[in-house]
Amino acid sequence: MQPHLHLLVPQITERARLTFKHLFTDYLGFTFSMEVAQQPHSQHPTVSCLPEPLEGIPNLPYGSLLFSKNIQANLEFPSQPISTNSFHFPFDLPSVAFFLLSNMQERADSTRDAWNRLPASARVAQRYGIYHQNIIGRWAQQLGQWLQQHFPELTPSKLPIREQITVDVDHLFQEFGKPLLPFLRGAVGCARRGHLQELKSRYQWWKGTKSDPFDHFERYPQSSILFIQMGNRGKVDKSLGAQNPIFRKKIKELSETFSIGLHPSSVAANSLSDLQQEKAQLEEIIQKPVTQSRQHYLLTSPSLWENLQAVGIKEDFTALSADQNGFQLGTALPVNHYDFKNEKISDLIRVPSAWMDATGIHYQHWNDAKMRENHQKMKEESLKFGGWWCPVYHNNYSLFLDEVN
Repeated sequence: MQPHLHLLVPQITERARLTFKHLFTDYLGFTFSMEVAQQPHSQHPTVSCLPEPLEGIPNLPYGSLLFSKNIQANLEFPSQPISTNSFHFPFDLPSVAFFLLSNMQERADSTRDAWNRLPASARVAQRYGIYHQNIIGRWAQQLGQWLQQHFPELTPSKLPIREQITVDVDHLFQEFGKPLLPFLRGAVGCARRGHLQELKSRYQWWKGTKSDPFDHFERYPQSSILFIQMGNRGKVDKSLGAQNPIFRKKIKELSETFSIGLHPSSVAANSLSDLQQEKAQLEEIIQKPVTQSRQHYLLTSPSLWENLQAVGIKEDFTALSADQNGFQLGTALPVNHYDFKNEKISDLIRVPSAWMDATGIHYQHWNDAKMRENHQKMKEESLKFGGWWCPVYHNNYSLFLDEVN
């Protein structure tokens, strides 16, 4: 039977439910209840989250954000938020946790990069030096120790950890399956640069007489999730397309080994009808329901989360930033998306990823050694404090093929 914790609160809100579930249940393994009262429970260990401390009851300062409808981009963080040595909680831990878990800054902050994304470099967590930390996991461990000091019978459960390899398949092949004209454009470019050996190889890949360099899926663990882009819809969508017979055959083969998720096109990030079409095309090919997604280029929109639920997506893996590896939601554990429009917990699960190969290659410009160092660092941070190690690989980058298998 799970240990139970009783919380005294000024009011019961969905924000409080989301935050306390993540801290107390997901990380520590406690069940909990909330009550608008000022007296301890007669049977269960009781913690006060009230504006004023109560004599004889441990007090957890909560902050106003958890019990209001405010949406603000620059929540005041503590001066030293990374400290986990003090049990005094000199900051409003629940409010800070909700701010991160709900990705509130995404909704409130107008800062955007060229792709209309809120970059990690502009996030509050980055400003305070905790973006690279599984900070809510760290705080949850501290919280568990603090609770045990007051209630020795409250023993946190074993840290929840899981490893899940994911692969974004923007291009099934480098050359194989391409229509003639796109192949010829690439071939002419090779010839003009004098890269005759590359031109020969490209021709062999295109004809299928030599294995295409992007087709090494047999080296990924069978437990991997492959996110498939379905069509050439926008300027960054380069898939062969749902009508290409080579594409269809390969996706069907992959679905017999791996879990298949949708990698919506850049168009579908803003369009329910396009999202529905691409999901239906993928399901028609593999003859299985598709319930997982990650957005191409990590593109999102205010309507995306509602649209994902409307088409039957249950888990989305887009909780990461392109420009820096780290913890966009402050956690390494999955968390329910928070619907600010209706002030309620959504059924859609957001699975955070702390590391992506494309970040080191295109944004940080790291060499192989630095890529491997950062890969190991983020893996350790994800698992040490409780959470999923859910890295994002691309099949057109082969650096980590040995590690993932």
